[in-house]
Amino acid sequence: MSNQTTYVFLMFVADREVEVRTWFSAWTTALDRCLPGQYRLEVVDVLREPERAEDDKVFATPMLVRSRPAPPVRILGDLSRPEQVLALLGLDMPPAS
Repeated sequence: MSNQTTYVFLMFVADREVEVRTWFSAWTTALDRCLPGQYRLEVVDVLREPERAEDDKVFATPMLVRSRPAPPVRILGDLSRPEQVLALLGLDMPPAS
């Protein structure tokens, strides 16, 4: 059994336009460097799944929720710089090779 922590991130947005796809790509790249094999990232469109937003106490978008490990952490605002947001969560990026 692995002792490795799996991080779960939910990116709540109001649509899936080009900006969201760009954010998702940037986040995937950053998380692959920071937490290789240790994360799950999901985009939730609150217009299509309002009950998920309600369940996760999302009151505005864009919002990133780190649901695991506990306790949940919510970050509201610009998600275009994942390295800065990850630093707020105490997850530092390794130097680029």
